[in-house]
Order: sequence, then C-alpha cells, then structure tokens
Amino acid sequence: MLKYYLLVGTGGAVGSVLRFMISNMMYNSVENHSFPWATLMVNLLGSFVIGFFAGMGHSGLMNINYNLLFISGLLGGFTTFSAFSMESLHMLQMQQFTILFAYIACSLIGGIALAYGGLMAIKSII
Repeated sequence: MLKYYLLVGTGGAVGSVLRFMISNMMYNSVENHSFPWATLMVNLLGSFVIGFFAGMGHSGLMNINYNLLFISGLLGGFTTFSAFSMESLHMLQMQQFTILFAYIACSLIGGIALAYGGLMAIKSII
C-alpha cells in the first residue's frame, strides 16, 4: 500500500510542477491576461491526456502502478478538470443526459460559488 501512496505522491508532485511551469509560460506569452488562458490550456491538455491514458488502461497497456502514477498522481496534480471531463464523457456514453447536465451545472456553479466563498472567508480572516 505504501508503494501506491508513493506512486500517487510522486506523480502529483510532477503534475503540480508541470502545471506551474505551463501556467508561467502561458502568462508570459499572452498579452490578454483578462482571460484565464493558462488554466484553460492546462485543463484541456489534462482532459486529452486522461482520455489517452484511460484508453491505454482499457486496452490493457497500463497496469495499476502506471494508472496510479499517471492518472491519479500526475493528472491529479496537473488538473482535476481531467477527472471531470472523463466522468462527463462516461455519462454521455451511457446516455445519462439528465445526470450529465446536473453534474456539469453543479460542478461549474458550485466550483465558482465555493471559490468565491473561500475568497470571502479569507478576506474575513485577514
């Protein structure tokens, strides 16, 4: 079990550093900073990569160790949007449209609302 924690932790550390590096590169190369280009790019890239890795896993090309290192660890540190995308894709494939739209709405509205709540909480503490 310790091995699994180390795989996820190692992947997560690498994913976090990659996200930081890409975000900095995007920020420095884009003139319009009013749109979150870096976050969009990282999330879209993460979505593509999780689909790629999931496909490898379904094809038997990835064992549990690689799954933990790359999907749970690397992409977990890189972005959680990739998990959101994969879950949404699964619901779409299963034709669970009502659940899919509720999930999307709750994720987007809830995420923004909680981000605002966190911002207000820290402002009230400081």
